[in-house]
Amino acid sequence: MRITVAIACYNLEDRIADCLESVIAQDFPDIEILIIDDHSTDNSVEVVRKLIKNHSEKDIRLVINEENLGLCKVRNLSIDEAQGDAIFFMDGDDTIEPGALSLFHKRMEETGVDVVCGSFRKTDDAGNTLITKQFPDDTVKGDFAFASYIEKHIKGFYWLPIWNNLYRLDFLRSHNICCSTHYRKHEGSLFTFKVALYAQGVSYIHDVTYNWQNVPTSITNGIKKNKHYLRDFRAVIESVIDAKNEFESCHSHMPLPDGIRFLSNYIILTQGLLRRGLESEAIGRKEKILFLKWLRRYYRMNNMNWSNIVGPYNRISYLILMSPFPYPLFRFYFRHLKAVSNLVNYLVR
Repeated sequence: MRITVAIACYNLEDRIADCLESVIAQDFPDIEILIIDDHSTDNSVEVVRKLIKNHSEKDIRLVINEENLGLCKVRNLSIDEAQGDAIFFMDGDDTIEPGALSLFHKRMEETGVDVVCGSFRKTDDAGNTLITKQFPDDTVKGDFAFASYIEKHIKGFYWLPIWNNLYRLDFLRSHNICCSTHYRKHEGSLFTFKVALYAQGVSYIHDVTYNWQNVPTSITNGIKKNKHYLRDFRAVIESVIDAKNEFESCHSHMPLPDGIRFLSNYIILTQGLLRRGLESEAIGRKEKILFLKWLRRYYRMNNMNWSNIVGPYNRISYLILMSPFPYPLFRFYFRHLKAVSNLVNYLVR
């Protein structure tokens, strides 16, 4: 099996070298390194070209976009350009642990699953660990394998980024799984949801394999919290619910399990995208209220009622959303989210 490591790069001249070196140092022999530069305006391309020259024995390919397309289109371009059997996404300011790709490869070969997911740590600019997210080690096969894993192991907050997972390319391409092009960021929302709908097998690795650098120059940081943010988030919600409706219409004999319904509502209600928009001072109160009114109507139009809501966090968020005055309650809820989550964890033990 050949692995394509697809790295998204935009203005990362000070960090892309560390990312690339962590991949070059992997002990797994059959790697294609694919860097997609999204029209950087700094010296990122020059840094990459120097590394390619210094490591001519490695299969490293650089694709340079003629204009800035955004992270979603960069991920899709990576799927189109990849020449391996499986693809592993990275952001250009992150690194992977030594031996990580061998671990992913071994698990995929042993289990035959469509997706292998790793655990990760989040670090600050100085390299200090902020959080460590380690998933229970397990392999699940069959219809809605992702949902089965969620129902078995996930009791509270759940977030699975697009990076730090090894996907079979034939699985992604055969089901046309890609990021939505209706918005530039939040690329993992629709992608992960469609993977959860179609994957026939998933395996999780408890070991930390990825270092997520939470730095100001991050390709996923710097999202502008303005009316365009709410517009893009609306597109995220529409894309996820459209995917759910399309799957249900084509697979009427396969009712969606609790894990899928949990994930759809989690992306919309409690993943943090809505929270960041409502907390932003750059977005006017009127725009926030109009957005929440639209969301309430959209839920009703798509029959997203109480019986569709799975998980305590989703249920609390749904009750607040459907209340007569959602904005003040949502704001209070998200401002005290840590306290609420601690209380919910205590109550559902």
